[in-house]
Amino acid sequence: NNFENVKKYLEDGGNIIVTHDHWMNLQGNIDKILNVKLVFKKDFIPGYKARILNNSHSIFRSFYNLNLEKNSLINIAPTHNTFLKYNDMNDFNKDVLIELDDGIHGEYLLVKEFGRGKLIYWNAGHSYNNFAFSDIKEIEQKLFMNFIYWICD
Repeated sequence: NNFENVKKYLEDGGNIIVTHDHWMNLQGNIDKILNVKLVFKKDFIPGYKARILNNSHSIFRSFYNLNLEKNSLINIAPTHNTFLKYNDMNDFNKDVLIELDDGIHGEYLLVKEFGRGKLIYWNAGHSYNNFAFSDIKEIEQKLFMNFIYWICD
């Protein structure tokens, strides 16, 4: 519940993976860590696609070599429509690896290192069918394995 404790945890080598927009549970502290403002919309995104912005990050090769091209679109599971209002678009370009193909820079995958720790924000989706995971795409399964491997490296 304390921004300074979260920041210290990260800097001391702790890792956080936030999925499916549940960084709202961090009670706004993530905004302070990233120097952004989170905007949350309840509706689901149309199309369920995301665009690769930075394919050179090691997370794309940490376990599976995903061979994703910059600006290529990938199919993703349904997820909520959120976006961050960045104070500095250079930070957006540096931190966001994949964005939702929604026209408003909705984040799908954001990775940031703090000292020895790593923060991953992954806007993972879920199924409408009794919360079954049948619609999680293969690329998302591989991304998750890459997150774990990258964090443990």
